[in-house]
Amino acid sequence: MKKIMIILVLVFFYGNGFAQKAEEIHVSFNLFDGDYAMEVVKGDGGHIDFYLKDELFEHNPQTHAFQILEPKDLDSIVILDIHAFVQEELKIRKEKIATDESKGILTVLQKNEIFDDIQLYFKDSLGKIYRYEVDWVEATLD
Repeated sequence: MKKIMIILVLVFFYGNGFAQKAEEIHVSFNLFDGDYAMEVVKGDGGHIDFYLKDELFEHNPQTHAFQILEPKDLDSIVILDIHAFVQEELKIRKEKIATDESKGILTVLQKNEIFDDIQLYFKDSLGKIYRYEVDWVEATLD
């Protein structure tokens, strides 16, 4: 029964172009193997910057939550790698711009305007899995 439920969830998400779009999206920092640069920079007061490929995500503990999860907690969540995340963002951006253009509206979207909520998943060296609510920041990274 659990396998059927997982298949239905996957069909629903993938069949609808990731139903999470423009609401909540889940992205892996290091749950999957990747051939891209990753760096975590911890700042004052628990502030954390996650550099992932060419993208910057910020966690501010004053305004955003985090949780420690068990591996089983991930079973019902569709978590994207950074490549799929960026592809989903581009798709949503194009749809929004096309919709607004049809109404005669010129739209410029910042990265933080694409998704209402971004959850970033990080696994530490001991295997603990953390879920951070983050902001996607406009930044030029070298």
